[in-house]
Amino acid sequence: MKKLLQIATIAIIATIVMITSLATADEIVHTFETCDPCHFGDNYAISSTEDNVASGQFLMYQSPTIDGQIDTQPSSYSMICLSCHDGILSLGTDLSNDHPISITYSDFNLNYPPDQRLPLFNNKVECSTCHDVHGNGPFLLRISNGGSQMCLTCHNL
Repeated sequence: MKKLLQIATIAIIATIVMITSLATADEIVHTFETCDPCHFGDNYAISSTEDNVASGQFLMYQSPTIDGQIDTQPSSYSMICLSCHDGILSLGTDLSNDHPISITYSDFNLNYPPDQRLPLFNNKVECSTCHDVHGNGPFLLRISNGGSQMCLTCHNL
């Protein structure tokens, strides 16, 4: 039943793409190759259940200079990303040397209110705060980080 629902969804989306954009068959195939890992494949992450969300323990970022509260484990917003970026493709379970995720955005030493181009999720910084999975920029960044532009959007240095 799940596979039938996936096929029906693909057919509906393909029809919408063709009608609204007059896309070629090659463009439609490319779209589904790009979308498939998260939305349709055997191990797709975005679903109505949490079957495909990462599990296990992650070592979170820690620093004595952090003013925001960091969760003990990534929230569901970032766990979706970590269902693929779990060490098989990249990152791994040690997140201690990466930008903190699942951290409350505080107004101490940060620009406040936060820039709307970098969305917060329940007032927390998550993977999708800086990365737009539907974007096309380098590393899927929401805004350029040339000259530390992205960093300085939030951080007062």
